[in-house]
Amino acid sequence: MRAVWESVQHKKVSIFALMTIVFTVVEFIMFYVSRSLYWLSLAIRSEFYGILVMATLAFKKTFIEIMVEESKTTNFTEEFKETKYYRNCWRLVTAAWGVAYIAKGLFYLYVAPELDTGLAFTIRAILGWPLDIILIAFSIQFPHKYWHHEFKKGNITMPITANGKGS
Repeated sequence: MRAVWESVQHKKVSIFALMTIVFTVVEFIMFYVSRSLYWLSLAIRSEFYGILVMATLAFKKTFIEIMVEESKTTNFTEEFKETKYYRNCWRLVTAAWGVAYIAKGLFYLYVAPELDTGLAFTIRAILGWPLDIILIAFSIQFPHKYWHHEFKKGNITMPITANGKGS
C-alpha cells in the first residue's frame, strides 16, 4: 500500500517496490497451491534480487552506492566520491548484499523443502527482516571502519564529508 501511495503522490513508480508487490502476490498464491512451488517462488525472488544487485557491479555506480547517494543522508565531498576508496567500499557492500541474497535463494531452493515445515519457516523468518537489518547495519558500519582505516594509513587525505570530517 505504501508503494502505491508513494507512486501516486510522486507520480513515479519505484521498480523495487513494484517487484516486491509482484513477488509477494506470487508467493502468497504459491503457498496455497503447492509447498514446493512456494519454496521455488521464494528462491526465484531471492536469486533475482541477488543477481540484480551483483549485476550493478558491472556499472560505474553500484546499487548500494546509488541508494546511499539518493538517500542524501551523508554529504560526501565530490573529491572523495572520485576516489577508489569510495567506490571500492560500496562495491564490497554491494557484493555482500548480492551474495547474501543468492545464498538465501539457494537455501530456499535446496534446503528448505527438505526440512521440517516448522524449522523451514523459522529459518525463513530469520532470513527475512533480521537478515536485512544485519545487512543494513553492515552497510552503515563497514564504510566507517574501512575509510577510517584508510585515513589512518594516509591513503585518504581529503575530507570525506562536506562538513570537513576526515573519517
